[in-house]
Amino acid sequence: MCKKAFAILIIFRNFAENKNSDCYGSGRDQLSEYLDARNLAEGYLVTFSFLKEKTVQEKPEWIEHNGKKIYESVIDCGKE
Repeated sequence: MCKKAFAILIIFRNFAENKNSDCYGSGRDQLSEYLDARNLAEGYLVTFSFLKEKTVQEKPEWIEHNGKKIYESVIDCGKE
């Protein structure tokens, strides 16, 4: 029987955060460290953005960070 494990890191960005803060970088670092600890090669990073300004992401994408594959998605929950 084959078991497949995966990791998901969820980040919530609030109204007070600066759009240029290193939220994504620290999230990527945290997820890649977790993947290392669990001996996994890939994981998922989901960010729920509650910023007043609209967060633009064309589409979710795979990125490479610290030797790990991370599927990154930003969900814009801000007001239009």
